[in-house]
Amino acid sequence: MFFDRAYDFVIIWHIKLILERKMVVEMNDRSEKPLLTVAVNTYNRWDGCTEAVLALLRTWDERVEIIVVDDCSKSSPPLDLLGIFERYGIRYYRHKENRGLAAARNTAIGLARGKFFSFCDDDDVWTEDMIPRFLEACESAGDAGEDVDIIIGYPQSRQRCCDSLREPQSLINFMVAGVTPPVAAQVYRLTVLLRVGGYRECVRTGVDHDLWITLSGTGCRCQVLFDVKPRINKNLLADRMTTNEEMRRLGIERTLEVWEPEVKRVFGEEFFDHLRDSYRMHLNYKFFKKSFSAMNFRELPERMIARGVVWSIVRKLFQEIGFLRYCGAFPCFHGRLENHASRPDKDINSKIFF
Repeated sequence: MFFDRAYDFVIIWHIKLILERKMVVEMNDRSEKPLLTVAVNTYNRWDGCTEAVLALLRTWDERVEIIVVDDCSKSSPPLDLLGIFERYGIRYYRHKENRGLAAARNTAIGLARGKFFSFCDDDDVWTEDMIPRFLEACESAGDAGEDVDIIIGYPQSRQRCCDSLREPQSLINFMVAGVTPPVAAQVYRLTVLLRVGGYRECVRTGVDHDLWITLSGTGCRCQVLFDVKPRINKNLLADRMTTNEEMRRLGIERTLEVWEPEVKRVFGEEFFDHLRDSYRMHLNYKFFKKSFSAMNFRELPERMIARGVVWSIVRKLFQEIGFLRYCGAFPCFHGRLENHASRPDKDINSKIFF
């Protein structure tokens, strides 16, 4: 048994050394750059990381490269997972210290070779149709003469949103319509991310929305793919930061302080007030629903009177029975955008019903 453990240790050490020095054997000796880079960011969740990687490999395509960024986990990757990395040419990088999700994604952006960049964190799983759908969209991006910089995937139910968001258009249109970044279903043109310096590492929660705020003033165009929805790893729900109410609320308030100057500069003060109130109301409804699902009747009366909860319940009911068309988790902004440069390229307010 001692020699078996010693042998396993030597093998793990050897494979890690090869991967961390970037001496990874490229699958099929490909010399051409991949079309899409998918980053799997992980921290102390090797089971979740393994499931995320295996899900990506189920619909493997040589136009895709996978990068795994380990944000200084307390343990080394399992031997089986390291073997998968080597076998499929998956690039593995480990931070020397824990730096947070934004920093892990920035590391992957710096290593990426694809024309487009996406991610699947260790608590999410891509479904089998996502790689083919995203690759098709990446291939066609720009064919019509109007480049698409962001591709997002939404479930089938979101097709009830307004017709004006079915075609590629400015990211500002999507944000004004209440669209929020979908979890683990976002693809970005790599040059756009490099141009803005990637994610802001001072932001610890609301990372996806933070990137949209950064990109909102750059003229990025966005396209939505319907019937695309990743699967959340329910085994890891307990330790998701987004499900911890105290951490989530405190994190969002701190993030709003970071966003305030830039949002007011690009959109105006009225839109920032709308964004702040929308986040708070969304959290009120989210944690009301969590208490309701857990049958925690002691908390329900207090949560029912929280701002936005009743209206959110009404919205959800009307959405389900088809009386209400909607575009995202937040209400549409019907106010005035103060900065002329940030005005939507189409008049969408009159076409959305909430």
